[in-house]
Amino acid sequence: MNFVNPWLSLFSFVYFIAAGFLSFLGSKYLVLYYLEKVNSKILRTIEPLVGVISFCSFFGIFLIILYNILT
Repeated sequence: MNFVNPWLSLFSFVYFIAAGFLSFLGSKYLVLYYLEKVNSKILRTIEPLVGVISFCSFFGIFLIILYNILT
């Protein structure tokens, strides 16, 4: 039976926390930048969508990086 290295599991868990925090900060920065540049009231209503898409994109990029590190 194969067992995963415990250090690898621990560092992956820490990586998920760090990736989530950095994704949140990146998403927050992009939303603030978006709201600063957009003057239209209609385009300001899609601000939550911009936040969600940017967070998912940042987190997805971090997951791709983790996958490439582990393989």
